[in-house]
Amino acid sequence: MSSFEKLGGVPCGYQPFILDELFKKHQKSVVFVSSTEEHLYALKKQLGIINPTIPTYIFPGWDCLPYDRVSPGLDVVTARLETLTKLLESSEPVCILTSVSALTQRLAPRLSLLGESLNLQLGSSLPREQLLKELTDKGYSRCETVYEAGDYAVRGSILDLFPTNVPFPIRIDFFGDSIESLRTFDPLTQKTIEKTERVELKPVHEILLTPSTINQFRHRYRELFGSSKEGVYKDPLFESISEGRTYAGMEHWLPLFYEKERNIKINAIIGNRSAVNSNQIGFLSTPAARRCLAKNSLSNTQKIPQIIKRPNKIFANCCPIIAQ
Repeated sequence: MSSFEKLGGVPCGYQPFILDELFKKHQKSVVFVSSTEEHLYALKKQLGIINPTIPTYIFPGWDCLPYDRVSPGLDVVTARLETLTKLLESSEPVCILTSVSALTQRLAPRLSLLGESLNLQLGSSLPREQLLKELTDKGYSRCETVYEAGDYAVRGSILDLFPTNVPFPIRIDFFGDSIESLRTFDPLTQKTIEKTERVELKPVHEILLTPSTINQFRHRYRELFGSSKEGVYKDPLFESISEGRTYAGMEHWLPLFYEKERNIKINAIIGNRSAVNSNQIGFLSTPAARRCLAKNSLSNTQKIPQIIKRPNKIFANCCPIIAQ
């Protein structure tokens, strides 16, 4: 078997069976590329019925347009981070279901997400101030009462937080620096649901605002827009990132945060309407994306020169996608 294989034009009814056959035959990771996001969830259910032992993950594309000042939805980011974390922390073969739009997007470097998951266990010791700093670094927002994923609240010795990868928030009761109890609770009634012994915290955003990424962003942003007080220093995006605060739509500027970005490497691929002959995928534009680029809608309200990053800086720059 070569390092990369492709299979395209597969009818929908055969797709889960072929995925199962490929996975069992080669015992290597398989990537399925669909033309639409909706098909992925149905395919995952079908594959789970045919062979529930195959570890299957969905890697969706962002649900927002390129260059828009709107961040992808939290459920989308959670699914993407779960898949990326699995690929980084485990070498076992998996089946990844993704779309063309997701596969074209550049990703943060591997090391930026490696080791960023934090495990909290009942009885373990962790200075609370250190935990609060970890939560801030991972993109969690402090609030009075926890209702939504990505929030946390402090009330005396109790810390409430809502990890993005669990269905209910967690209430942590500290005794000094020791975790005395872990309980899930209903965010509406604030009542305890059940006790638990372990919880895993994953980052809220794909971009982590560290001193290194902030400095990298500031330097590259000034290169694009200049450094006058009438320019970037009045831009809320630049101000927010400089202060270490997340800003809606900052994910579209990912190339400015890192020296070098990545995209998904794959060994075998199967698709329903796309054939791919490289381990990198090119930018497949849509009418909506082209309209967005044409209007230069990154920030119509900002009275500063707008310089758009080239598509090959945002997306993988190899483009042999053959529509069938």
